[in-house]
Amino acid sequence: MDIINAMKKMSFSARDLANAADIYDRMLREKNCAVILTLAGSTSAAGCMQIYVDLVKNNMVDAIVATGASIVDMDFFEALGFKHYQGTPFIDDKLLRKLYIDRIYDTFISENDLQACDRAIKKIADVLDPRPYSSREFIAEMGRYLIKNAKRRILWFRRPMKTTCRFSARRFPTAPPASVWYCISMSVPRIICPLIQSRISGN
Repeated sequence: MDIINAMKKMSFSARDLANAADIYDRMLREKNCAVILTLAGSTSAAGCMQIYVDLVKNNMVDAIVATGASIVDMDFFEALGFKHYQGTPFIDDKLLRKLYIDRIYDTFISENDLQACDRAIKKIADVLDPRPYSSREFIAEMGRYLIKNAKRRILWFRRPMKTTCRFSARRFPTAPPASVWYCISMSVPRIICPLIQSRISGN
C-alpha cells in the first residue's frame, strides 16, 4: 500500500511499521516460511478480533500463540454472546467493583458475564477424560463447544447502539466471530496458549 511504503521514509514507529510490513510480505511469499501470530493480552478487546479472523480466513498465518486472557476472556467470551464496552480509565475502580464491572484500561466487561464464561469452561473440562491436556488440545475442545453453542458464528456488522446501555457506554460497532471458533470451523486448530492456566479458569 502506498501509505505503508511512504512510512519507510518516516521515523520512529512509522518506519518500524513499514519495515514490519515488508518482512511480513516476504514471509507470505516464501512457501517454506511458517507465519506465527503472537497476541498480546488485550488486543482482542481493543477491537482487533476481526483482523485475526481475516488472517486465518485468508491463510495468512499458520499458528496463533496467545495469552489466556486473549483466548478465554476476550475471544471465547465474545463468542458466547457477551460484550466488551467502551469505557474510560478515569473512573473510580471501587465504584466499578460495587457495580460488578471489570475494567481493561478503557474497556468494561460485566463480572457476571465473565463468571458465566468461566462456567462454560468448566462444562468443557468436566466432560473430558481425566488426563493431561496441552493448551492446543483444550482450545480445540473450546472450539468444538462453540460450534454448537456460539452466539456469533458468521461475519456481520452491528449498527451503533444507543449510549444508554447498562455501562453508560457504547458497545463496539462490529461483532466479528471468535478466532477460536473460526479456526476450528476451518480445520485450523493451531492455537497455542503456553499459560492458559494464568486465567482464572485454569486456577
